[in-house]
Amino acid sequence: MKIRKEGINVQRFKNQKMVKIIALVLAVTFLLSVVAVFAGRPSAQAATNSSDIGFVDMQAIFAAHPETAKARTQLAQATSKAEKEFNAKKSGLNQEQQQALLQQYREQLAQKEQDLTGEVTKKIDSTIGEVAKSKGITVVLEKQNVFYGGTDITKDVINRAQGK
Repeated sequence: MKIRKEGINVQRFKNQKMVKIIALVLAVTFLLSVVAVFAGRPSAQAATNSSDIGFVDMQAIFAAHPETAKARTQLAQATSKAEKEFNAKKSGLNQEQQQALLQQYREQLAQKEQDLTGEVTKKIDSTIGEVAKSKGITVVLEKQNVFYGGTDITKDVINRAQGK
């Protein structure tokens, strides 16, 4: 019994040693990756002096885009149509069938919304690319991801999308 107990202790010691080695390797790997990221990055001062980094407020652009109102109107029409169809079909169905039909309509409307907003987003992305290129900007970020520096091109994108 004593031998077996010592064997367990030796095994436990080996496991603890292995855990420490793995933790050390992970810590060194993490530190090396942090150093690599910051070594290849320009300083904050260089980023603020650079005119090749821009940012946009996508919510503002999406709200101001002329296609957004059309998409909302189409979605409202599809929702109204789906509601009328559901109300017409639900009368002969039990509760479970009604829930299944309702879920089907919800999925269709969610797909319709995704399609409509996807079309608007593609147009916005294209417009952002055009504005960025015209201003010599090579990187455009979402406003919420920028802590300091960069050039705000939101108004320029909105104006171009509206044809101004």
